[in-house]
Amino acid sequence: MIRRAKVKRVHPTKKVIASLLLFTLEIATLYEGALATLPKQCDAKCEFFRCAKKAIIRPMGNPRRGSASQGVLICRETGEECLGPKCQYATCIRNALLPNGICGLEYRMEKRHVRSIEQEVKKFEEKYSNVLGKFKGKKITEDML
Repeated sequence: MIRRAKVKRVHPTKKVIASLLLFTLEIATLYEGALATLPKQCDAKCEFFRCAKKAIIRPMGNPRRGSASQGVLICRETGEECLGPKCQYATCIRNALLPNGICGLEYRMEKRHVRSIEQEVKKFEEKYSNVLGKFKGKKITEDML
């Protein structure tokens, strides 16, 4: 009897989300303007970055000067420089690390596009024009909408 190795399956929605994020980033690199400003990659020196195995060695700065760790971060597991978001044990305290290694806090802090009242009215007119077309020939009052 041949045993098959168990394959870790990724939920299909996670695959779709990851592929959509990669697709949007590819589009952003192609176009200039508002989309050309790509969000920054996650960095291991970020205050919210953590290792799930707690294997990061952070060199300490001088506490009297108030300096944070500015040197190279070392992984205890490999003994080399920390890979950052490329490592499989990379996590973010704020749950902002996206699957492609981009910091999700950049997306959250972006300015939201605020639509004007005229744009909102136009949107609702388009939406309800289909409804009005269904009731052709019948008397329509404001209460029906």
